[in-house]
Amino acid sequence: LDMLLLPVNYGFFCSLCVRILKAQGPHHQNHTMVSALIESADIWEAWALWSVLELFVRVVEVASSRDPRREQDAEYREAMKAFKAL
Repeated sequence: LDMLLLPVNYGFFCSLCVRILKAQGPHHQNHTMVSALIESADIWEAWALWSVLELFVRVVEVASSRDPRREQDAEYREAMKAFKAL
């Protein structure tokens, strides 16, 4: 769901920035506020990508737990443990 809302949020934040810049005219210095709005869209993107990565890892973990070859694979277990520690 986060990935589906990502383009909508970027569009909303960008249109809000354009509206702020056009409404204030050339003499106002609210570029900081516009930068903050764009950065908030970047934060949303990071959250969406992280949640997709988390979902992918869970799917891979379940699928690999069914594989008998992974039960004795110490390297795989260490990699999963390191990822979960993040």
